Order: sequence, then C-alpha cells, then structure tokens
Amino acid sequence: MKKRHKSDVVRVINLIRTIRKHILDNKDDEPYLIDIGERAEAIRELFENRQISTEKALEELALIVQKITEAKTARESKKLDIQSFTTFWVLKEQGLDNHEALSRDVSKCFAENPNWDCNAEERRILKTALYRLLIKTPLGDKMMGVVDRLLKIQSEMSKRVEKKSP
Repeated sequence: MKKRHKSDVVRVINLIRTIRKHILDNKDDEPYLIDIGERAEAIRELFENRQISTEKALEELALIVQKITEAKTARESKKLDIQSFTTFWVLKEQGLDNHEALSRDVSKCFAENPNWDCNAEERRILKTALYRLLIKTPLGDKMMGVVDRLLKIQSEMSKRVEKKSP
C-alpha cells in the first residue's frame, strides 16, 4: 500500500505543500524566502497545467529545497541584518558574488528613504540611488528587474512590520 501512495505525483504534491508551509511559516522573519516561494508556486502551476513532467517538477523542487538550505546556511554565516541579507540573496540569485558591501549600501538607501512606498519623490530618489549602485555591477539588462524585485520585497517586508505593530 505504501508503494501505491508514494508515486512521483504524490511526492511532487507533498513537496510543494511542505515548501509552501515552510515559507508561509518563516517568511516574516526570513523575507528572502519570498523569492524562493514564488519559484515554487511557478513550478506548481506548470505541473498542474501539465507543462512540465513529474520528473522535471521533482528536479526543480529539489533545487528549491537546496536553495532554502543554502540560504539558511548563508544567513548563519554572513554578518548581515535581515534586510541586507535579503538584498544579498536577491543579488546572489542574479549571479553576483562577493557583494556583502553592496547589500549593505542598498539597505542604507532604503533607510535614507523610509517613506519611499508612499512618497513619489522619495521613491524616485531611492530608485536613482539603487540604479547608481547597481550600474557598477555586471547585472547589465537585469538591473531594472532587480531594482523592481528589491522594491517589491522591501514593500512586503514593510507591510509585515506594520501588521505586527499595534
């Protein structure tokens, strides 16, 4: 009976459920998981729509589990606050290495513009500052997408902080 219920399809579904639960349980304290969770959801959609095979879904989900583990290990070894580490992780996923200082600089830009999410002028200043920092990197055409990604994650982090505050 166990063999019958341990098909690859069931494994994919269980793995997706486990990843989703882990991310939902931890994303408030570990916002870098948001990016990883979005990739897991994309894989789920592709799998449900039969756009990828069961084997491919298992491969991709195994990579996501590996990324979660890798992120946790990196978080423990780096001496970065959570905002800087989240930036670090987003930049790492885009292919940048050895960029702890850049991550701190990006966090500093957000700290210098605390009302960027509700003030158009501060948002413009923040985006300009972020572009100035990232233009020096080998991101190239990905730079604008990375800035948008950082803004989205930071916005989600801010909303969670507001919900926790009385």
